[in-house]
Amino acid sequence: MQLDTKAINKFADIKGNQVMDAMEAIGCIFGGDKNTGIIISLSVVVLPIIGFAMREEAQKSEQKEKDRLYQEAILRQDGEIKALKTLADILQWASDIL
Repeated sequence: MQLDTKAINKFADIKGNQVMDAMEAIGCIFGGDKNTGIIISLSVVVLPIIGFAMREEAQKSEQKEKDRLYQEAILRQDGEIKALKTLADILQWASDIL
C-alpha cells in the first residue's frame, strides 16, 4: 500500500488553513491578529499546566513542613519522657533514702 502524498498534503493544507483561520478569529476577538490568537490559544493550554505544577510543588512543600514539625514534636516528646523518667528515678531514690 502506497501513501497518496498529494492527498495527505492537501488535507494538511486544508486543516492548517482552518487552524490558522481559527487563530486569526481568536486574535480578532482580543483585538489582535493571528499571532495574538496563537498566544491566547497556547495560554489556555499552558497556564493551567503551570498552575497545576505550582499547586503540586506547594503541596509537596507543605507536606515536607508537616513532616518536619512532626519529627520535631516526636523529639520534643521523647525528651520530655526522658526528663520525667529521670525525675521519677530521682524521687524514687530520694524516697528510698528517707
